[in-house]
Amino acid sequence: MALPAPSSIAHGCVPQLVPARNLPRVRARRPSRDLPKSFHSSLASSLQRFLDLKRTLGRGYQGEGAILSHWDDFLHRHYPGARKICAEMFFGWTQELSHLSPTVRRDRQRLVRNWLLFHARDHAGTFIPDLLSFPKPSGATPSLGL
Repeated sequence: MALPAPSSIAHGCVPQLVPARNLPRVRARRPSRDLPKSFHSSLASSLQRFLDLKRTLGRGYQGEGAILSHWDDFLHRHYPGARKICAEMFFGWTQELSHLSPTVRRDRQRLVRNWLLFHARDHAGTFIPDLLSFPKPSGATPSLGL
């Protein structure tokens, strides 16, 4: 059973359609993140190679690049000149994520862990965090698909 047509359409008054690009913005533009344009810690070259590899494989890695920039900034601020990643560094960084949901924290930790696995191929003794130490994911929150 169909609903009756609105009276304006029934009398031949068809509303004028407006292209979406001409509509006013409902939401304000996101503020730009104050992240560096490139990595600047002592491990910048490894981070850039990892990001370049992922992008070469056809992945956008925009959000992931921002997360890796956050990790890089943490290393630059707290461990300038560090050449070897240890557990203290990784778990110190995760403390800065405590305001995020468990699923978001887990996704970010997994991304950095994936970089650590990449980095460890050329740098023996790199700390690799155990996935079991990460927060448990909650049910319905979407993840980065890492």
